[in-house]
Amino acid sequence: MIRINRSTHPENIEKERTKLLDEIKDVLKTQGVERPNPDEMDHLVEIRVWNAPCYEFAHFSDEELADGITAAHETSTAGREKS
Repeated sequence: MIRINRSTHPENIEKERTKLLDEIKDVLKTQGVERPNPDEMDHLVEIRVWNAPCYEFAHFSDEELADGITAAHETSTAGREKS
């Protein structure tokens, strides 16, 4: 995953996408693929940019987030009066 500042100019985002595709082509070349299909390559890298300041949460389901929060801060009844 790469991080791109949400204020990054669209031209720079496209340059980053091209850079990633070039790196993929280099790896394919080492594996004997001289001319990958451009249409197939086009689908390999998609960069999404949005204005939310903390976009990492978008990569997890609500259940995964809840499990992570619970693991990081286990709430127990220790020390509490039981009713």
